[in-house]
Amino acid sequence: SDVTTPGACANSFVIVRTWTFTDLCGNASSVSQTINVNDNIAPVAPTAPADVTLSCASEVPAMISLTATDNCAGDITAEGVDTIAQGNCPNSFVITRTWTFTDACGNTTSVSQTITVEDTEAPVPPTAPADITFQCTGEVPPMISLTATDNCGEPITVEGVDTTVQGSCANSFVTTRTWTFTDACGNTSSVSQVISVNDTIAPAAPLKVPGDLTVNCGEQVPETMPLTAIDNCSGEITTVGVDTIIPGSCPNTYTVIRTWTFTDDCGNTTTVTQTINVIDNIAPVFDQTAPEDITVTCEDVPTAATLTATDNCSNATVNVTVADSVTLGACAGSYTVIRTWTATDACGNTAIQTQDITVVDQTAPVFNGTAPDDITVECDSVLPTPPTFTATDNCDNTGIAVVYAETSEPGTCPIVSVLTRTWTATDACGNVASMSQVITLQDTTGPVVNGTLEPVVNATCDAVPTVPELTFTDGCSTVGPVTFNETISDPVNGAYTILWEWEVSDSCGNASQFSQTVNVTINNSTTEIPSQICYTDTSIIDLTTLLPEGTPTGGTWVDVAGTGGLTGSNFTAIGVPLGLHVLQYQITEGSCPRNININMDVNEDCAVEPCGDIIIHNAFSPNNDGVNEHFSVENLEDFTCYPTNSVEIYNRWGVLVYDTTQYDNALNSFKGVSEGRATVNKGAELPTGTYFYILQYTTSEGTTVKKDGYLYLSR
Repeated sequence: SDVTTPGACANSFVIVRTWTFTDLCGNASSVSQTINVNDNIAPVAPTAPADVTLSCASEVPAMISLTATDNCAGDITAEGVDTIAQGNCPNSFVITRTWTFTDACGNTTSVSQTITVEDTEAPVPPTAPADITFQCTGEVPPMISLTATDNCGEPITVEGVDTTVQGSCANSFVTTRTWTFTDACGNTSSVSQVISVNDTIAPAAPLKVPGDLTVNCGEQVPETMPLTAIDNCSGEITTVGVDTIIPGSCPNTYTVIRTWTFTDDCGNTTTVTQTINVIDNIAPVFDQTAPEDITVTCEDVPTAATLTATDNCSNATVNVTVADSVTLGACAGSYTVIRTWTATDACGNTAIQTQDITVVDQTAPVFNGTAPDDITVECDSVLPTPPTFTATDNCDNTGIAVVYAETSEPGTCPIVSVLTRTWTATDACGNVASMSQVITLQDTTGPVVNGTLEPVVNATCDAVPTVPELTFTDGCSTVGPVTFNETISDPVNGAYTILWEWEVSDSCGNASQFSQTVNVTINNSTTEIPSQICYTDTSIIDLTTLLPEGTPTGGTWVDVAGTGGLTGSNFTAIGVPLGLHVLQYQITEGSCPRNININMDVNEDCAVEPCGDIIIHNAFSPNNDGVNEHFSVENLEDFTCYPTNSVEIYNRWGVLVYDTTQYDNALNSFKGVSEGRATVNKGAELPTGTYFYILQYTTSEGTTVKKDGYLYLSR
């Protein structure tokens, strides 16, 4: 018998098949068989429809059923299930259509079909309107709508869009009118129309234009007026004429070209013109009459009257000129003037008026001053310089030359001469003016001494001056003989006087007296004479050689200080103490006693000083404070004691930084500045530190001495 245990599905169970054997006695035995039934084989699917690609959603095929075969259940029929992946528009997506077959035990199998929908076809546009060209903006046709067809949807109707490229003016441009058709998936197509607008037609000129004319003056030129033209696009165009002036030969002779220019928005122009000729051939008219003819003297010639004139052209300036035409007479102040006024307008038209003026000259010139007064002066006086005069003449504005003349007549003493000065001025017509001055020169003064004669002179008896040798001059005449007289008084109280007198006369008998008094003092006067001698000098001085020239020889020599060095007139310094000693020469003879002192300085200036020791100062500080500024070596500059020397200075590295010969503390010394040897720049200040010097010198005896050591420089 079979015992079935069901499983999870109809084709999943276990059968236990048992065979039981029973004997007669009821003893039984059995055997069994287990049958396991398990369906794990999936149905066998049919072939799915082929994948397809379509343009529109409307073309997607309808769903169909497919049948699979199962090993246990037989045919299994199922409908497909669509899974849609949407694209970017209604007609852009992908359908995955799947059929799934499942048996009673859940074994499944499936097949699928991919349906791709992709709209890539643009709408089909209509034909655009034809391209067209117009003259004006107003002729451009209005916008219209156009309709295109689409493979997946309804007809598409749109309005055009204008894109305009502007030209040089309002009626010059190109418009591209474009209609663009776009379906649901963005597929586009377009058509366009080109509309060209270009205004090339000039405005139509007005029919009535002012005619050409000729006028006399600028003020007769008519005012310009507006004219109107008609333009195909802009309508009426009104403008005012513009004048172009072509100059003629003068300001009121010219041509006016009046031009009206009509320009539309696109620069198309039309012009019309009028020619106006302006001329001026009429002379001006004087506003006054010229003065009457007259006869006058030259200073009364009237200035020219100012006349004016008027021109027929009111805007013109009339230039009135006056000119004198002179006809000369017998002299410069006698002549005839024809005065002419000429009125000239801007175009050279002239009018003339004249006046005759007869000029005569009967007046003498006039001096600019009066002659000096008559005077009487000494004949040796400096005469006043004759003044310079000028004269003016009523007929000569440049001035009249004044002629100066002098005449002299001799006189009788005391009158020497009479001088007459005359100034004369004569004008061009012979009219004369003159004036004069009389100067009387007399001699009433005696001669004068040449040079200076002191009236009183003081002197000592040993220095009485000699009689002066005087000379005399006279300013007017010759000098006669000179009378001289000397008077000497007797001595009174140690003094006396000498009176010298001179008298001299000129040829007119004028006498002059001159005198000089010499006051003489009698005293024991002393004359001091300096002298000197070295105490080692063995020579003998004859003191008489030191006395002034002319000193009497009969005097006596006295050793005032008792030096012991004086013998008669001879002096020697041997054994005489140092110092100033008076050696006196006494003169006692005659009326004028006096002394002469020889002041003898006995000194040691000729002694030779011993040589000073060489002293080296081995530290100095060249810091510009004025103290200890150089390397000092005392007495080295005494070149008598030490004729030659040399100095060398080295730094601590053995570099020579200074060397010289004839070292001198005042003029040639080491001041802490390099001489530029080896690695040290010339002129550079040397740093603080220790240096090494080598000094070598010779003595007056010819011995060479060398000294060296350390030198300390501190700043």
